[in-house]
Amino acid sequence: MAGEKKSAAAHRHYLLCPVCLRTQDSLSCHLRRVCMKDKTPPVILEVVEKAKKDVCDLLKNGRAFSYAVLKQIVSSPNPIEGLIEELKYHHLFVTGVPPPLPIGNPRLVTETLSECPGEAPGETEPSDVESCGSNELFQCRQEKTYTKDKMVKAKDLGILKKHSADHPLLKRFADYLKNDYENAKYQQEVDTVSRYLYFADPTEPSLKFVNDREKLRDFLGQQAKAGYKAQTSGNYIKCLKRFLEFHLTRTGLRQDDRELYKQCTLYLSFLTSSQSVLSKQASKEIVQKRHALLFDKSQPTPRECLAVLDKGEGDLVKIMNQLDDSSSSSLSRTECIFVLYYLEAIVILR
Repeated sequence: MAGEKKSAAAHRHYLLCPVCLRTQDSLSCHLRRVCMKDKTPPVILEVVEKAKKDVCDLLKNGRAFSYAVLKQIVSSPNPIEGLIEELKYHHLFVTGVPPPLPIGNPRLVTETLSECPGEAPGETEPSDVESCGSNELFQCRQEKTYTKDKMVKAKDLGILKKHSADHPLLKRFADYLKNDYENAKYQQEVDTVSRYLYFADPTEPSLKFVNDREKLRDFLGQQAKAGYKAQTSGNYIKCLKRFLEFHLTRTGLRQDDRELYKQCTLYLSFLTSSQSVLSKQASKEIVQKRHALLFDKSQPTPRECLAVLDKGEGDLVKIMNQLDDSSSSSLSRTECIFVLYYLEAIVILR
């Protein structure tokens, strides 16, 4: 009798406790005594049955990993998070994951989609001149190149129409950007995706656009007709990629519809290829723009700029002498800005 009990225990599957993430030889007893003491027996039984199904699915399907999926995760903005989610899909869990930093997620990149007053989000043309923070003394001039004529043309071409952000497909994506990605301008990105989804299918937003690559080429062509620069089109591609990555790694798409999951994976590679082409075009546009600025006859020459610095050298010396004088008060804001501009000019003209 004792031998039979010992043999049964040897063939028992160790089940994972979903609370403490430790395997138990008797999960029901563990839950009743430790992790779910305040729960009712039906609830505990439901958790045990789910753990049994999970371990059977792990033995049947969870031991093989797709190289294409792993490659996609490694190339994503946050590969660690993607790998954790992929392991979860295989009923494998990672312990000791540190909580997110309160200052925000370090993998976030600077948002290139800017919103100008009086214009709808995502309908502006970003410039290669970035603006500094509002609390800094030196303010870069943010150049606005998207004219109202271009907006009118874009509306006429039908590339500014969008679906409602209350649709579940877009709402889940917005919650992901806001809570997990900590994107302060998440609504702009949702609107950007919504515009392309409307162009692909005006009836309702869906993932069916992955079956029609010509739609993306048509959309980019319409943007070019409206005067969009390659950098803006690249931003649309970036948002679409993040939208697909969300559905591939953070939803049950792989289990619910394997064929659609496969098409989304292939379409993601197509987006990466298109983004590479647009990135090269954007670099050429920036070089051409800077070249035009350098050879603009209305701009002051370096010799003229140096003459201005020579004129202001006396004021700079007076301010620096104030710093050496212990009896003098601290510099005023105007004097600080003058010194900052003077040193900035030296660095630029060097």
